[in-house]
Amino acid sequence: MAIYKSSNMTVTAPAAGSAGVIVTPGVLTLTPETYSLASGTVKDGSSNAIVGAAVILVEIIASPASETNKAIAYTDTDGKFGIPYEFSNTSGTTYRLDVYTPNLLD
Repeated sequence: MAIYKSSNMTVTAPAAGSAGVIVTPGVLTLTPETYSLASGTVKDGSSNAIVGAAVILVEIIASPASETNKAIAYTDTDGKFGIPYEFSNTSGTTYRLDVYTPNLLD
């Protein structure tokens, strides 16, 4: 199944005292989505979800050697996270997830 994103959309805040937002599509254009989702769950050694952990997406390039932090997400109450990113398929490029947990672990 293909995934598409819409473009040319305007979101306007309502007048004071009103509820909701106003979404006004321009000429609706659907374009193929180029982002993938890196997702998962962060748990401790006892399989308990870790809330509020920072998950950093690191891009590693072999030549010239470099590592760059590309995106960050935080885990929810179930320990789940999701990072949408346009991953490179260039030879020599890999990715790593670094996880930083709150200092609450037993």
